[in-house]
Amino acid sequence: MPGSPISAGIFLDLLILTISFELSELLAAALVKPHDLPKLDCLSEYPRVAVLYFVCDDLVPIALSQLSGALYPNADVFILDDSSNTRTKRLIDATGFRVIRRQGRTGYKAGNLNHWLWQHGKDYKYFLILDSDSIVPQGFLDSMIKYAEHPANAHVAIFNSVSECWNIQSRFSRHLSLLASVHNWTKLRLSNIADSVLSTGHNNLHRSQAIIDVGGFDENFIAEDISITLKLVRAGYASRLVNLIAYEAEPENIFSYVRRTARWAKQTIQIHRANWKGIPLSIKFQMFRLTWMYVSFFLYPIWALLTAWGTSSSLTNLQGMIGSISNGEISPLRVLTPFCIGVAFPLIFLLPKIPVLITLEISIINYVGSCLLSLAIGFYSMLHVCWAQIMAATNSEFAFDTTDKDNRSTTLWLIISHHWQLIPFWLFLAIGFWQNPISLFLSLLWVLILILAPLIIYLFHGDNHPVADLTSTPIMSEVRGKKWS
Repeated sequence: MPGSPISAGIFLDLLILTISFELSELLAAALVKPHDLPKLDCLSEYPRVAVLYFVCDDLVPIALSQLSGALYPNADVFILDDSSNTRTKRLIDATGFRVIRRQGRTGYKAGNLNHWLWQHGKDYKYFLILDSDSIVPQGFLDSMIKYAEHPANAHVAIFNSVSECWNIQSRFSRHLSLLASVHNWTKLRLSNIADSVLSTGHNNLHRSQAIIDVGGFDENFIAEDISITLKLVRAGYASRLVNLIAYEAEPENIFSYVRRTARWAKQTIQIHRANWKGIPLSIKFQMFRLTWMYVSFFLYPIWALLTAWGTSSSLTNLQGMIGSISNGEISPLRVLTPFCIGVAFPLIFLLPKIPVLITLEISIINYVGSCLLSLAIGFYSMLHVCWAQIMAATNSEFAFDTTDKDNRSTTLWLIISHHWQLIPFWLFLAIGFWQNPISLFLSLLWVLILILAPLIIYLFHGDNHPVADLTSTPIMSEVRGKKWS
């Protein structure tokens, strides 16, 4: 009987790797409690801290207006502005905070960091990095310093917080944030135990002298957060996760989201050129998982092409297969295994997470919707993200592009036309499936998601609500203790 063993093998490889990563991590997290760092009860003195707010033509006025929430008795705010937009510069200059600008944008974000570090780093014991969409609640910095000042944490150079989405008034952002919440639940339980915490690059506190000791940030890489982690680990320092919440904005439209994903994919491929000698296996494995998350995008189009074109069949073959099953001549399980796996995979993926969703008070229906959106985005963006990785692997020069923070209007046609390369890809698949109806039947669920991806994404846009007031939001350990413990 016609089949497609190669495409089935690739599909199963994708499922096995994805399931093994997710479920093994979930099982391990269920067996342990959150592993937080020791923390002082109170501060006897307030070491000097710099708050570094980064802008590069991506100013978020709401976040800028909340910078005062990052203050504590001995903190200074610096706005490190790489913007070229005149209006953005005017808004920043009107804040009253100290603004530092440099000539050009060499060295990516690392260059901007070093520009401040070599001028002011020795004047501050710690510095907090905030991106243009970062918001930290009242008391956040005070709590961070209590971690940093504890004697048992003297070897920790970077204290990373747990990031949650603040712009949940957008339906698109709201569903993306649900996936992050489950991920945060496992991170708080496993990251510090496994000694596998990579710097998050924002909403985190840095020990100034440690960064100076390793020569500052590496300006050769877009992912300055990962590269500084590697330098610190080789020097005997550590990066750790603490049980504090800080906020960031998720992209509010598919265009910004895909652009950010492509940039993250590029910088992940690029960082493999860094010096990995002397790095613990736990961090290398974490990097492997991060790399796999982007490399697996190649499996989407490869699977689709091999499923459509890997073999040939006819409507007569399909009718004969259905007739043989009906007559009991062949086992339905044997024939329909690919179809059954396709249907069972979402259940296998979801069921073990139900206790976590209940703990986090996340609706199962909403989480299923978020998973559907994530899968649709994967199919929709696969060609773009794959091309970004190919360019990263073959080029040494990279242009740093920031994530668009605007909530632009979205139509179905705009979503389709923005990635017009999908249209000839769909047509090519349609020709293949016309000659191979059995493969289409056995993989119907996934083919439907692939073809309907723009429509699914469009339906998850809209439904906006007023922005939440975060000015008086307590720290996470106070308001989310039940959910995260």
